[in-house]
Amino acid sequence: MDIQDFDIRRDLDYYLEGGKVAFQESFPGVVITSDLERDMRTGIAGINGNEDMAGFTALQDNVPIGSILVCLQWFYNIPQGYIDSIYVKEEYRKSGVAKELLAAAEKWALRKGARSVCLDVSNTNRNAVTAYEKLGFVATLTQMERVIES
Repeated sequence: MDIQDFDIRRDLDYYLEGGKVAFQESFPGVVITSDLERDMRTGIAGINGNEDMAGFTALQDNVPIGSILVCLQWFYNIPQGYIDSIYVKEEYRKSGVAKELLAAAEKWALRKGARSVCLDVSNTNRNAVTAYEKLGFVATLTQMERVIES
């Protein structure tokens, strides 16, 4: 396995695939519309030329098997790495791919001055929560939601 920087020609469709899978795992039953897919594609393409954002791709025999998208966010004046998305093809999960991708993202975040990385995960996505806990993440915040009716 090899970890490479994001390459828009090689990786854009793969990152989009991963984003759609992660979305479906977090929001079962919600349809990904063409508008949502377009917005996802535009956001991923925004990695190119953005010094506060990076993508890393895990390759097996030059074929993408995993990806991570990290950006710099600020808590007041403290830089923090934010894992926007991480995706590993199902057949490669639990084989260390996510750990290697996270290491690349953390190295990038450290170079940018961050001393921690964080991410958001839906508490209904138990597989992801368990995987993140195994990678050393701990819950620090709880986001609450209330449905409003018209």
